[in-house]
Amino acid sequence: PGPSALASIPKPIYVSMNCWRLNSTIFAACRSISPSARGELELPDAVQYAIDHLGQRFRVVQVRAPVLDMSSREDIKAVAAALADVEVSL
Repeated sequence: PGPSALASIPKPIYVSMNCWRLNSTIFAACRSISPSARGELELPDAVQYAIDHLGQRFRVVQVRAPVLDMSSREDIKAVAAALADVEVSL
């Protein structure tokens, strides 16, 4: 959204970092929405539909932590550098 649209959104503004825990209501919501401009069914759109039309409630867990963005291939180098000294334990 542009600056004027962002200014009209009530504060605080939360960002979803794609960690979802959903019940089966989400399937009905997904069947009820249309694909986005990218041609994909978007989970945030389905969640909003579930809230607005199916009476579903969601709980937001707020976490303040840095984010490593991997939205495109160009992000890989920066993320790899940020994680270079991180020990992985599986």
